[in-house]
Amino acid sequence: LMEVGACLAVVFGIMGWMEIPVYLTTTVMPVILTATGITDEIHVFSRYRANLRSRPHAPYVEVLRNTFDEMVRPVVMTSVTTAIGFLAFALSSLVPVRSFGFLTAFGIIFCMLWSLTVIPACLALIHPRYLLPQSAAQPPRPWFAKVGEFAVRRRAWVLLGGVALAVAAPFGIRRIVVQDSWIDGFAKESDFRRATEGFNNQFLGGHILQVCVDAGYRHFQIDAGREAEERVQARLAE
Repeated sequence: LMEVGACLAVVFGIMGWMEIPVYLTTTVMPVILTATGITDEIHVFSRYRANLRSRPHAPYVEVLRNTFDEMVRPVVMTSVTTAIGFLAFALSSLVPVRSFGFLTAFGIIFCMLWSLTVIPACLALIHPRYLLPQSAAQPPRPWFAKVGEFAVRRRAWVLLGGVALAVAAPFGIRRIVVQDSWIDGFAKESDFRRATEGFNNQFLGGHILQVCVDAGYRHFQIDAGREAEERVQARLAE
């Protein structure tokens, strides 16, 4: 989470210094950077803990160094290929799409550098006893295991509680408010929100575009005579 927070601060800070506005495309960028930013840490932490278990008597700093010797290449390869994929948006003729591609790729590279510098420095300061159970025979039980045990022992109460929630749910559903606005999260004085509100006021909203086409009016009279009927029959025969 520290890495993701630093990445978002740097990326949006660069947007501010370069006067790049927040486009509709870049509003989803924090979600993408959060998902891609924590992926490397998942692999690094799991590998580090596995190495600590396999070498319990080795100095943990040495184990940490060996772990990153193994993980540098996978982390670099996955990050660089992902960044190249987002850089493909740079070929677009739309400025918001190009900005999304460049900024997301930069954020991914930033997360990669953080994973290879700050993360090992932090792990070197954290003793393995905070990462591994004190006893392999009795590992600490997660809180949801205790909740599950309580549910099994008090199953009748849990069942009654579930039924009560199901019965009361329809009364709460009536109070649900759908919030699908794209601009409520932006400051009222921001250019993005003022421009969007101005467009919506002048064009009666941006989600529904109503177009009225006037094709003019012409009066046609069909001659139902014998000659006209013959022409119709000949046309149908063709």
